[in-house]
Amino acid sequence: MQPFRLHVFVCDQQKPEGLPCCSARGSAKVIDVLRREVAARGLGDDVQITACGSLGLCERGPNMVVYPEGVWYSGVQPQDVAEIVESHFQKGQVVERLANKERKAVYEEIRTNRDKFLAGMKARDAAGIMPDDLAQTIRGFQESRVILTAVELDLFTAVGQGSSAAAVASRIGTDERATEMLMNALASMELLNKRDSTFYNSPLAARFFVEGSPDDSRAARSRGAARPRHSTRIHAGRCRSRRPRA
Repeated sequence: MQPFRLHVFVCDQQKPEGLPCCSARGSAKVIDVLRREVAARGLGDDVQITACGSLGLCERGPNMVVYPEGVWYSGVQPQDVAEIVESHFQKGQVVERLANKERKAVYEEIRTNRDKFLAGMKARDAAGIMPDDLAQTIRGFQESRVILTAVELDLFTAVGQGSSAAAVASRIGTDERATEMLMNALASMELLNKRDSTFYNSPLAARFFVEGSPDDSRAARSRGAARPRHSTRIHAGRCRSRRPRA
């Protein structure tokens, strides 16, 4: 059974910093642009898009597989999406410049990466290293605190159409160094985009966390009476990253 004419799997695998993966190569943006493009062309009833774990070609990402043909695309960038949707999804013509053509080479690369991954898991377990999913659960409150602090300070509104950390700190009355650290953390979470020394709101942040936006959700996010106010540390310049104990 095949409910949709095409089923597209796009890798969004996340790995520890420094290891090759589709997420680090911008797969989230590719998925977002792909969904928007499919919807804009009226293909939502024909094309199902599924974000998935590793497809095994980690060094080539972002990777995408289109079924039922089984076409494997690698190195897909947001600017490639419109061509794939029009040429492949609408006209049935594979975008050859992005397609993997050597079945044996793809198979061997996937098998090699799988074996490396399994060997790494075995070595980590033998060394008593905490599993990534448990470590991520423990770190979860940190990301929440970063976002809530930025909302509490109305930082996204202060960023406006693009600002440096110094300009934002001046507008919201906070310590410049601590503000830049906070903004870099938001950039790593893709709520801000950073080009050179200028920060810009991501579409998501602009929609929900900027004053005057149609879906402004700042008030709802900053309610929580029991939550301690972390923004006082930003005002005082005491926001710093802590090194884990050896």
